[in-house]
Amino acid sequence: MTDKKNYIQAHNLQNEYLSYRKDKLAEYSSQFDNTFVHGGYREQEKYKIIDTFDMMCYNYQYNFVNDAAIANKYYDSLIMKKPMFVNPKTRLGDFIVRNGMGVGIDENDMNAADKIFDWYINIGGIQKSLANLLSELSDNEYEIDLMLFCKTGGLLADISENINIIEGNFFTKALGITHAEAKQCGFAEFINRSFWTVLTKIFKTRFTFNILSRLQRLDKSYDCAVSFMQNGDEKTFYGG
Repeated sequence: MTDKKNYIQAHNLQNEYLSYRKDKLAEYSSQFDNTFVHGGYREQEKYKIIDTFDMMCYNYQYNFVNDAAIANKYYDSLIMKKPMFVNPKTRLGDFIVRNGMGVGIDENDMNAADKIFDWYINIGGIQKSLANLLSELSDNEYEIDLMLFCKTGGLLADISENINIIEGNFFTKALGITHAEAKQCGFAEFINRSFWTVLTKIFKTRFTFNILSRLQRLDKSYDCAVSFMQNGDEKTFYGG
């Protein structure tokens, strides 16, 4: 009887501690518009909760135990078709990255947000939708040109050989890369993208895109043109 009483007391203390931590975390998170602390949930509620967000955190610290461990979140991600950000030092993390199921973020990496963003724009939802559409149209019945501001990304292998790819020139290429990628491309491309970024913050995207569209003309006429640009912020320079 004493053991049972002690267990109940310990259980109550644990619940009080977790409730305290949850309240503190919720209080801190309230300053962010895109952060929500759910707290405890029933097992039958789990997939409804997972369905409300875009990515799963599977980033466990590297150690002997975690290296070979497979947590339930891995299976939850597969079931709900959610990408993951993982620790690439672990075996499963490396497997997830190599198979295109998520992005690898080192536990000591201070640029996690930029890496997740870069991964998303190279193999994200709208690009996948475009690849699926092209796969339906890529037979010899249609003559298709695909213009890519920057010819990079994990979905290039999915593009049929029947589709003619037109690459962006020096100026329009800036629309298809992030600020971090521009730095890696060299000083000239970094300055080029920085210029258009500042111009966009001042005059908004309509002005900037209008100029860029005049800097790369296509010497061809088309029966139909479809845009898959995905920039919804009028002061952010990015073409998707």
